[in-house]
Amino acid sequence: MDVPQLVERAKAGEQMAFTFLFERYHNQLTDYLKRQSGTLLKNKSVEIEDICLDTFNKAFLNIGSYDPKYMFTTWLYKIAKNSLTDYFRQTGNESNSSTESSEVRNVHSGDTPEDKLIENQQIEKTMEAIRQLPDIYKDVMMLYIEGYALDDIADSLTITLSNAKVRVKRGKDLLADKLSDSPIAQKRANSKKTK
Repeated sequence: MDVPQLVERAKAGEQMAFTFLFERYHNQLTDYLKRQSGTLLKNKSVEIEDICLDTFNKAFLNIGSYDPKYMFTTWLYKIAKNSLTDYFRQTGNESNSSTESSEVRNVHSGDTPEDKLIENQQIEKTMEAIRQLPDIYKDVMMLYIEGYALDDIADSLTITLSNAKVRVKRGKDLLADKLSDSPIAQKRANSKKTK
């Protein structure tokens, strides 16, 4: 059964669909949380599992709000990122470490509603641009923006690591062309000029 079918069944309250989604994404979500937390967690494996379970709980309670025009993992990772941020706030870890990853640090920066609106619009624009890529780059870029490491992308798509690197590089270039007016593309263009 594919993910959209499982999600629809989960929205209908079918417990087995929740179980399949949990089993399918548990390891990926755990890996994602490990990467995002850096060295901030003292008892990392126990804390990551707690945050992972909290993420799935929130996802299943709010499954009705999932919009199928986005990948399920993108929605799930957003919840995970928020759960990790909540955990840091509750435990007082949010300002303890200079080794905190930049992505987690950005979450703590106190986004205004305007910032969130701009971010959501940029995400929608990026997702639309990715959907327009040739299939060979589309799958790679979806995994890449969801936070997968290159070796995980290679494993998921059963391609070599060097092939994954080439496809991500080419996918980034194609996206930059499609999103030439975005802040990310402008920053990339400026960095090329200074080299």
